[in-house]
Amino acid sequence: MTLPKISNFINEIKQTTPIDTHTWKEFKLGELFDCDTAKQILKTKDGDFPQVNRSAFNNGITKNVKKIDDKVNLHNCITIGAEGFYSFYQDKPFMAGNKIYVLRNTKMNKYSGLFICSVLNSIVPNYSYNNARILKKIQSEVHKLPVDKNDEPDWKYMEDYMKNLIKEIKGSLVG
Repeated sequence: MTLPKISNFINEIKQTTPIDTHTWKEFKLGELFDCDTAKQILKTKDGDFPQVNRSAFNNGITKNVKKIDDKVNLHNCITIGAEGFYSFYQDKPFMAGNKIYVLRNTKMNKYSGLFICSVLNSIVPNYSYNNARILKKIQSEVHKLPVDKNDEPDWKYMEDYMKNLIKEIKGSLVG
């Protein structure tokens, strides 16, 4: 991508209208998701299977390791690293390092998961190395999400919003 395209893209993002959240409802993560600690591996050989660790980059994947079947974590979940703080949607099976937590809801898909990650990542500054984002705290976190006519999380809205946003970004990068 050229510098002018990047500048145009950044200017477009700055002009986006904030989402109206006044009708959203608060949800406690521990009531909305099955929250647990990921199956972990502490030492393994290099390989070609992704390992999620406490990182703020590359979807939390810091290296590729040798697959150990009984240590594989299933996809379609959100991962959060204790001292990494950031949440990421995992769309492929993965191995996990120490202190990686997973959030699962059968209604979540890639797009609604990405939406929720953006909400969860909005409070990262509240955490620090001395105030880690551990499982008990994650379960107690309360976040506002869009709701449907039944006052339940509006998974379809979240999915559609992210699909549209991704489409707009791809359009900006091509143009």
